[in-house]
Amino acid sequence: MDQRNFSNGQDIPLGLGMAMAQNPKAMEYFAKLDSSGKQQIINATHNIHSKSQMNEFVNNIANFKDTAITDSPEDPYNGIYL
Repeated sequence: MDQRNFSNGQDIPLGLGMAMAQNPKAMEYFAKLDSSGKQQIINATHNIHSKSQMNEFVNNIANFKDTAITDSPEDPYNGIYL
């Protein structure tokens, strides 16, 4: 498994960064998270394989209604539904 720490901003996955750049609310929410929270969001993106899935995920971050974090291989968002 990749052990890099993406939460410092330099190694945010390109798709996540691009999707958040188009959604200021999501970017603001992400920026306010601590390193652990950022890393959880980033880890959840590793199972996202399309631009539309990434946009949906980032839109959920922007709306942050509920948070349920699990680690299920069947769940493309790793249980992060914000």
